[in-house]
Amino acid sequence: MEYKIVPAADKVVRIIEFMAQSPTGAYGVTEIAQQLGLNKGTVYPILQTLIYHQWVEKSGGGSKYSLTNRLVGLSGNLLKGDRLISDFMLVGAELERQCGELINLHYMYGMSTAILAARVLSTAHSLRVDLPVGSMIPITASSAGKCLVCEYDDDVLVGIFHQCATRYTQATIRSQEEFLEEIHTARQQGYAFNMAEMEQGVYSVGSPIRNAQGTIIAAINIVAPQIRFSGEHREELLEAAKETNWDQLPEVVSGFRTREKQQLLYDQKVCKYRNQGYPDREARELAEQWVALPGQSEHHTGLAVDINGATYDLYFWLQENSYKYGFIFRYPGNKTEITGVSEEVWHYRYVGVEAATEMYEKGLCLEEYLAERQGEE
Repeated sequence: MEYKIVPAADKVVRIIEFMAQSPTGAYGVTEIAQQLGLNKGTVYPILQTLIYHQWVEKSGGGSKYSLTNRLVGLSGNLLKGDRLISDFMLVGAELERQCGELINLHYMYGMSTAILAARVLSTAHSLRVDLPVGSMIPITASSAGKCLVCEYDDDVLVGIFHQCATRYTQATIRSQEEFLEEIHTARQQGYAFNMAEMEQGVYSVGSPIRNAQGTIIAAINIVAPQIRFSGEHREELLEAAKETNWDQLPEVVSGFRTREKQQLLYDQKVCKYRNQGYPDREARELAEQWVALPGQSEHHTGLAVDINGATYDLYFWLQENSYKYGFIFRYPGNKTEITGVSEEVWHYRYVGVEAATEMYEKGLCLEEYLAERQGEE
């Protein structure tokens, strides 16, 4: 498809994208003009127009220009409805509880930058690192960015490096050979570091997030000031980041159900067993081990969910952590004689954090918990 490019609009977009490479950076007219191959007489009025519309502001004593938070706000609005972000907020909150540091989620943006899509702030420390959602971060100076491109071919990586040639600190990667070695290491290990390459005293460890097909779709990183990024705590952060290398994030595939929907599911299960040669009565008995009779399903209450995942690692995690959010593993395999339902690793019910915690700590299913409570009354 051919596109009609409007030169004036193209220059505005190029200037904004250049300035977005460093969300905390400030640039002079001469620097912008030289980097983009434009005339200073073209750059200056565009910057003045962007100031008028509150996209750009003056800094550095009025001689330099930087982006305002307006771009960040628009980016945040676009990202609010993303399902991956909603899943990240749950997982990120758990990670923050484990390690006490800032947790960030990043997407690829263009070919040389990562966009900060979501974050969970540290609640354990007053000294913490923070960038606003929507910030653009150069790939070469970000642990998450390195993870996002760790499976790219070398010729593409070389192109990325030359687009990110800005030196932010003394630790910023300076040569394409060093950059390629860093990416190759991240590809092999499954994680990457940022050792004050973007901002002095700010360190991070990142890990890629893959979809069910194994494709990297995002990256997560844990960010901490240099004073806490050492020794045993650094190893804790590394392990926490590596644990987020999910094959697929959890997805709720069934919540509230009507009686009509439950009847359909039950009839389908009965039909399945009939087709396998079971007589009608036995087919119904087998079906009832897997699908509740209409009117008897927990899904009618709106308190039960079925959660889908690509691997059993997800279900193991849910069994060990769901109680923290008020949910219980409703039908464990070792409780079938009590619940009357075969094991359903995907089925969880909300009972509240207090009750869920007690059941988890005592190893009780809901029937046992209710019986125990009635015995106390």
